[in-house]
Order: sequence, then C-alpha cells, then structure tokens
Amino acid sequence: MRSLIRQGADVNAGDVGGFTPLHDAAREGHTEIVKLLLDAGADPNAVATEAGDQTPLLDAIGSGSIETVKVLLARGADVRGNDDAGWLPIHEAASRGTPEMVVALLEAGADVNARDAGNETPLHHAVARGTSQAGSVQIVRLLLDAGAELNAVDYQNRTPLHAAVATIDPSAELMRLLLQAGANPEAVDRHGHTVQDLARMNDNKMAPAMLTRALATARRDTGRSR
Repeated sequence: MRSLIRQGADVNAGDVGGFTPLHDAAREGHTEIVKLLLDAGADPNAVATEAGDQTPLLDAIGSGSIETVKVLLARGADVRGNDDAGWLPIHEAASRGTPEMVVALLEAGADVNARDAGNETPLHHAVARGTSQAGSVQIVRLLLDAGAELNAVDYQNRTPLHAAVATIDPSAELMRLLLQAGANPEAVDRHGHTVQDLARMNDNKMAPAMLTRALATARRDTGRSR
C-alpha cells in the first residue's frame, strides 16, 4: 500500500460498488492501513453509493475492531452518516458491535435515540440481538444510562420491550432490565399485540416463561424499592 501511495495512486478511487481502499481496510479492521490511507488523504466519510451507502465507519464497526473505529472517529468520521436503510453507526454498534464501540460513538456525539428507516432506535436493535452475542446486556445498560427512550415505538408501534420478546433469541435478563427501568408491559403494537401475545407467537417456546419470569422479578424489585 505504501508503494502504491508513493507512486501516486488515488486513495479515494472507488470500485464498481463505490468502495474505496479505506472501506476495504476498515472492513478488515486493518488499523495501521487505515491510518496510512487517512494520512494520504483518504476521505473518512466516503460513501459506497452502489453498495448500500456504506461508510468506512459502518464497515469498521462490522469488523469488530474498536481501534479502527476510534481512529476513524478521531480523523473526522461522521457519527451521523447512515446507510440506505437509515442505519447510523450507533444502530450498527448496538446491533452488531461491542460495548466499547457504543461508548466511543456516544462520546463522539451519536444520538442515543436516533431513528433508522424503520423508526427503530439503537435500543430496539440492542435488545433484539439477545444474549447470544457477547456484550448485549452491557450495551443495553449503556444505552439506558445515556437516556434511551424506553417506550419509543417503531413503524409497527413496537417498543424495545416488544423487540426483546419477539426476537428469535429472547433473553429474560434483557426483558427484566427494560421492565425495571420502566418499560410499559401493557404497550400494544399496530396489530393489537401485547408483549404477552408476541411471547406466545415466538418460535422460541421459552419466550413466554422468560417474560413471566422477567415480569415477576421486575415487580418484586419494584416492591422492594418502595
């Protein structure tokens, strides 16, 4: 890469999808190459217009490299740059990233209640990932501590609690966190479904028991705090 740059290669040249070398390096989490490209004038906010409007920052989050994410943020990557589904970096991090990425984005000014094209917030995305991915509980706590709206509704009028119950990987712990923070267990979506309805409809047959356990724990803890 250094040799190509010395020979005058255009560091902002895009391929057929609009991906630049910076996109590629960020996607692989190659932090040193990212630094090299940025030093050579690569645009940290280049948009792959023929490939879902991906930005290097979105790609870096997907790579799992917090170092790459931090370098891009320090060099001017826009936390408000979204893809064609309206996903901002904070949505990407809440859905597939790490707690450290969420912290870095919030510190860089990301909106904890930003909406994507489906009117979903980062909290909707975070609870939908369940607990099979490491860091899910911590990410939900971080978002709540940062002021995430507990009862924000998406295009289906579903709250984060609806999302937590309906996901294919439901978690009683995430449900409990939302309920203890004040999520409305009686909220109804645009189809008239309550969280109890969605639990029964979930292909994961443990969902109803998880919700029942989370509700009982939240009520008990609320009673203790009075």
